Amino acid sequence: TDHGRGDGSKPNDWKGHGAVIWPASDQTWLAAIGPGVKRGVAKLDDCAGANQVAATALQALGLDWRAFDPQAGAPLALFTR
Repeated sequence: TDHGRGDGSKPNDWKGHGAVIWPASDQTWLAAIGPGVKRGVAKLDDCAGANQVAATALQALGLDWRAFDPQAGAPLALFTR
Protein backbone atom coordinates (compact mmCIF):
# COMPACT_ATOMS: atom_id res chain seq x y z
CA THR A 1 0.00 0.00 0.00
CA ASP A 2 0.96 3.60 -0.29
CA HIS A 3 -0.59 6.89 0.69
CA GLY A 4 -1.99 9.14 -1.98
CA ARG A 5 -0.17 11.80 -3.92
CA GLY A 6 -3.16 14.06 -4.35
CA ASP A 7 -5.64 14.11 -7.20
CA GLY A 8 -2.99 13.66 -9.89
CA SER A 9 -3.37 17.10 -11.43
CA LYS A 10 0.21 18.06 -10.49
CA PRO A 11 2.07 14.79 -9.80
CA ASN A 12 5.52 16.38 -9.65
CA ASP A 13 4.48 19.00 -7.09
CA TRP A 14 3.76 16.62 -4.20
CA LYS A 15 5.95 17.55 -1.24
CA GLY A 16 4.36 16.32 2.00
CA HIS A 17 1.79 14.33 3.90
CA GLY A 18 -1.69 15.28 5.00
CA ALA A 19 -4.83 16.55 3.32
CA VAL A 20 -4.16 20.06 4.60
CA ILE A 21 -0.77 20.22 2.88
CA TRP A 22 -1.83 18.35 -0.26
CA PRO A 23 -5.52 17.53 -0.88
CA ALA A 24 -6.30 13.78 -1.25
CA SER A 25 -2.84 12.74 -0.01
CA ASP A 26 -4.53 11.09 2.97
CA GLN A 27 -5.99 8.36 0.74
CA THR A 28 -4.43 4.89 0.62
CA TRP A 29 -4.59 2.22 -2.04
CA LEU A 30 -4.12 -1.53 -1.80
CA ALA A 31 -3.50 -4.11 -4.51
CA ALA A 32 -3.57 -7.87 -4.06
CA ILE A 33 -2.86 -10.70 -6.46
CA GLY A 34 -2.42 -14.42 -5.98
CA PRO A 35 -4.21 -17.63 -5.05
CA GLY A 36 -7.31 -17.01 -2.98
CA VAL A 37 -7.66 -13.35 -4.01
CA LYS A 38 -10.95 -12.40 -5.66
CA ARG A 39 -10.70 -11.52 -9.34
CA GLY A 40 -11.50 -8.09 -10.68
CA VAL A 41 -11.29 -4.60 -9.32
CA ALA A 42 -13.18 -3.73 -6.18
CA LYS A 43 -13.86 -0.19 -5.10
CA LEU A 44 -15.07 0.42 -1.58
CA ASP A 45 -18.22 2.43 -0.95
CA ASP A 46 -16.48 4.14 1.95
CA CYS A 47 -12.90 4.72 3.04
CA ALA A 48 -11.06 1.85 4.67
CA GLY A 49 -8.91 2.42 7.71
CA ALA A 50 -5.22 1.70 8.01
CA ASN A 51 -6.11 -0.88 10.67
CA GLN A 52 -8.09 -2.73 7.99
CA VAL A 53 -5.07 -2.81 5.70
CA ALA A 54 -3.02 -4.38 8.51
CA ALA A 55 -5.76 -6.93 9.24
CA THR A 56 -5.99 -7.76 5.53
CA ALA A 57 -2.23 -8.35 5.31
CA LEU A 58 -2.33 -10.62 8.36
CA GLN A 59 -5.26 -12.57 6.88
CA ALA A 60 -3.35 -12.94 3.59
CA LEU A 61 -0.48 -14.50 5.55
CA GLY A 62 -2.88 -16.96 7.16
CA LEU A 63 -2.61 -15.28 10.57
CA ASP A 64 -5.47 -14.48 12.91
CA TRP A 65 -5.74 -10.70 12.84
CA ARG A 66 -7.88 -10.76 16.01
CA ALA A 67 -5.06 -12.48 17.93
CA PHE A 68 -2.68 -9.76 16.77
CA ASP A 69 -5.01 -6.89 17.72
CA PRO A 70 -8.61 -7.56 18.78
CA GLN A 71 -9.39 -3.85 18.32
CA ALA A 72 -8.23 -3.77 14.69
CA GLY A 73 -10.67 -3.14 11.89
CA ALA A 74 -11.99 -6.12 9.94
CA PRO A 75 -9.99 -7.26 6.91
CA LEU A 76 -11.12 -6.07 3.50
CA ALA A 77 -13.19 -8.63 1.58
CA LEU A 78 -10.47 -9.50 -0.94
CA PHE A 79 -10.21 -13.25 -0.49
CA THR A 80 -12.22 -16.16 -1.87
CA ARG A 81 -11.60 -18.35 1.16
